[in-house]
Amino acid sequence: MRLVQAAVKKAFEGRTVIIPDEAGLVVLKGAVEFGHQTRLITSRCVKYTYGYASTRIFDASKHPQEKMIINSYGTKAVDYCFSKEVEKDTSVDVGKDIASPITSTLSKEHTTYMKIFASTERDPEYVTDPSCSKIGELAENHPGRPKKRIKYRFSLPSATRNSRLA
Repeated sequence: MRLVQAAVKKAFEGRTVIIPDEAGLVVLKGAVEFGHQTRLITSRCVKYTYGYASTRIFDASKHPQEKMIINSYGTKAVDYCFSKEVEKDTSVDVGKDIASPITSTLSKEHTTYMKIFASTERDPEYVTDPSCSKIGELAENHPGRPKKRIKYRFSLPSATRNSRLA
């Protein structure tokens, strides 16, 4: 411990360095204080890029041919695209919603399916990329083609997600 104290004093030479008698107790007191006042931290940098799996219209100049599918409407498309909502290392307000209105994809049974992913990369292309992990999914039955609003709420220490039909 004395070695660390000497290094700190040397690094801040010419300044007063206060070293408490019981440094471990100071850390414990700080943790207890934070537990009673969680509003002390108002924002955080997210550790991952968050988004959802989507299908996009096939574009031969952007998408590899082997990714092309024919969707249920007979259109050339690309499945499993990563639609980014929040980028890694972005500062977000703790406890506030980040809303994302999107048009839902419906199956013929009028069910919305949505898979939510996290990635260690800033800009993943597909949810099948090795950097992506599925963190949740939705399946909701409804008539028609509603707009879905996805809300991400970042709390400590992780993100939560909720949705509602608009």
